[in-house]
Amino acid sequence: MRLPVRKPVMPPPRVPVEVEAALNQVLTSPLFCRSRRISRLLRYLVEQSVSGNRRETSEYSIGIAVFDRDPGSYDTCDDPIVRVQAGRLRAKLRSYYATSGNDAPLRFDIPLGSYMPEIVTAAVPRRAASVRPLVFKPLTVADATPAAMAYAADINDELTHQLFKALGPTVMRHAGQDRQAALQLEGSIRIDGACARISLRLLAGDSGVIAWSQQYDAPAGRSIAAQERLAQTISSALQRHFADSEPAHTLP
Repeated sequence: MRLPVRKPVMPPPRVPVEVEAALNQVLTSPLFCRSRRISRLLRYLVEQSVSGNRRETSEYSIGIAVFDRDPGSYDTCDDPIVRVQAGRLRAKLRSYYATSGNDAPLRFDIPLGSYMPEIVTAAVPRRAASVRPLVFKPLTVADATPAAMAYAADINDELTHQLFKALGPTVMRHAGQDRQAALQLEGSIRIDGACARISLRLLAGDSGVIAWSQQYDAPAGRSIAAQERLAQTISSALQRHFADSEPAHTLP
């Protein structure tokens, strides 16, 4: 019986000083310091990225190199560990840059559909005094049936949580002085049978000008997973909107 041939162990690629410093800042943060598997995954992906080893960031290669899967039996279709941990890593990075890493000069981003991270130079951080809150006003629902009201309450709770994870403590559920908010997120939910349409608007708090608007269709049931996916989609879209509003560029 032929034994599987293992690749020779290669030394890790050399990482530029500024990238290594940014990576260590992330890995020693409270969000990452106790998550050894996710920290190991991030370091591996960054090392492969700076060396241009795109082949080594395939799901199969990551499973073997990071999660010690057996090359002779590892099947990515049966074992989703890389996909699961990559999803957790993306969520942790969003939380980190929304909170303690808000002023990080270099940021790591792992786009959906890829495991090759992008290393981005962030815009010059604004002073804390200039950061004004985003007021999230609970979405209203036209249908006053108990089922519709329960669905709306679920969506409002999940969206509040996901907005906080994506944008940090500047998100406010209620504000006594809405006029002081730079932006206000409001909208409505309409239910038609088993389908719900969520309409959202981002308004400038002082002028009421619409800065962003979008509609989302989703199942109107009370599936926690479906509601979580919807809230994540909305918060990610807002995060991209805010990122596009500030100058940034990707390192060559």
